[in-house]
Formats: sequence, C-alpha cells, structure tokens
Amino acid sequence: MKPVLIDKLSPDNNSWVFPGRKSLSDKETRAINERFLSGTEYDAYMRRLGAVDTEGVNLTVVVEGARPYPVRVLDMRVEKRCVSPGGVLFFSPTQGAEKSTAIGFDLDRRDPKPLIPGDQSDPREWKGDYFDQHTMSLKPQEQVVFRIRAVTDVGYCAFRIVLVVADKDRLVRQMLDNDGRPFRVCGLRGSPGGKGLFSRFDGLYVGGVFNLRDGDGRFARRDPGRWQAADG
Repeated sequence: MKPVLIDKLSPDNNSWVFPGRKSLSDKETRAINERFLSGTEYDAYMRRLGAVDTEGVNLTVVVEGARPYPVRVLDMRVEKRCVSPGGVLFFSPTQGAEKSTAIGFDLDRRDPKPLIPGDQSDPREWKGDYFDQHTMSLKPQEQVVFRIRAVTDVGYCAFRIVLVVADKDRLVRQMLDNDGRPFRVCGLRGSPGGKGLFSRFDGLYVGGVFNLRDGDGRFARRDPGRWQAADG
C-alpha cells in the first residue's frame, strides 16, 4: 500500500499561529492583511510564512494497493508530540468543522484513536472507533479515500498518521506525513481565571468580526494578556 495523495483541505477558520515568534513586523502584518482582506492565496501565504493551523487540521488521503495481492487496512493511529501553545496568534474564527470528516483524532487524549463523528462533526461528540466498524481490503492498484480531521484544544501538536495494514501474514505500518515533516496544529482554549483569553501567546492580532474598530475587519494588534472577545 502506498499514499498517492495527501492534500490539506481549507482550514476551519482564518486563524493562524506563528510558533516561536514573539512579534511580526509592520511590513509582514500589512502583507498578511492584503491577502486576508482579498482572500487571494491567504491560506497558502500564511503556511509559506510558517504559520500553523489552529484547532483542527483537515486532510484528504488517497492510498493505493501496491502489492500483486489484496491487503487489508486494519487500523489508523497517530504519533504525536504536544507542548504548551505559544507564539503569535492571528485570530479570526469562522464557522468551524468540516462536515465531510469521516475519521477524527482528538490529540488531547493520551492515545488518540480514529473516531467516528457525530451529526454535527463536533470533535468532543465523536463516537466509536472507526475501525471497530470499518475494515477495507485493497486489490492491486485499487484506491481508497480517507477524510481525516485531527483536533486539539490545549496543545501545540506535531503529529504523523500511521496506517496499520495486514500484508499476508505480517502487519505493516505505513507512515503518512507532510512531505517528510509532521503535520502541526495549535489549540486555542482560553486561559483560566481573569487573564486575557489568549494570555498563553506572546503576541495577538484580531480580525474579522472581532475587530470592530476597523470597518474592513483587518488584523490589528491587541494585548494577549488583557484582550477578551467582548472587547471587539
């Protein structure tokens, strides 16, 4: 079995994190706002700058039978490393989860399993292990499509997906990653107590409906230690 396509879907929202950064220059912020307001290549531009998806990563994975005999997909796991969030956050959320998700991973769990989404694709309402109810056999050159979503509330996570495949009388692990690098995602759950909603971050820019001071909703700098959603 081999992956023939791993494609990131559009992010859940317009929010991004630059991990390890303390600040961005005015020139960088202007360039981001130009693409954010026009919508032209905004997602691709943020990824080129090193920004990380927030809350969830959506993937479409196509795998193909590469043996001269059938093989069977038995399971799917993740290998992950999660640390506390930090860096510079660009915050402008939209509606949320992809409705087409078939398999979900909750990266906040110690040992994430492939879960089945509920009716509203709410990560915390997903139910049942996907491979308890689904296994699939791949004939030579036959393809199967997996729609995968990995989520976190509280961590900055780097992860890879591992397919467990029965190949005759042995189990084979097929690694799925981002061109040799792990996929990355950062949670946005607010800080406890009276601190600012995003006090875990070193820098904060808010845009869209959360920046009511600018009529066009551009990203504007705010204090991550004090800002609350009601501030606008």
